[in-house]
Amino acid sequence: QVQRKHPGARWLHGGCWGVDVWAGEAALSRGAEIGVYLPSLFAGFAGRWPERCQAVLSRQMLKSAEMWIARPLYRVENYAIRNRKLVEAADAVIAFFDGGPWGGTWQTIRFAKAAGKPVFNALGGWRRL
Repeated sequence: QVQRKHPGARWLHGGCWGVDVWAGEAALSRGAEIGVYLPSLFAGFAGRWPERCQAVLSRQMLKSAEMWIARPLYRVENYAIRNRKLVEAADAVIAFFDGGPWGGTWQTIRFAKAAGKPVFNALGGWRRL
């Protein structure tokens, strides 16, 4: 639905297993460009995932129009760096937000609102936050 309204959009995601990777798959299946923003190099970030999950993200990384990595070595604080960079690179943010005041989605929404970027909640009927 959103892609039809913005056919030339590049879809950025943070590489986390779940909604991030699912959104990347959905965008690629519709012929859209994606950008993958990771908190660290693949081995540190996704190295403990099941092999099939690693394969999906690896394929997206190969097909991405842009790649960005916060820092080479894995550290928890890399997620905040990654989330801030995603917001900087985005024109708008689409979140799958359950309303809880914790986690990376909440943090990214806070960064986006502070930067004056529009935020839409896909779990809330595409309501603007």
